[in-house]
Amino acid sequence: MVRAVQRVRDRRLRTDIGNVAALDDVVAAVNPTERAKGKKIIRVRP
Repeated sequence: MVRAVQRVRDRRLRTDIGNVAALDDVVAAVNPTERAKGKKIIRVRP
């Protein structure tokens, strides 16, 4: 895990983030009828 974090910090590991949603909106965020580019991130803390 520590190695992955260091690679992200060094910008040698990247991911495409498509959507960031609050936990309250998780149902709408993972709607299977919409196709979005990138990963879906569910924010647990405000």
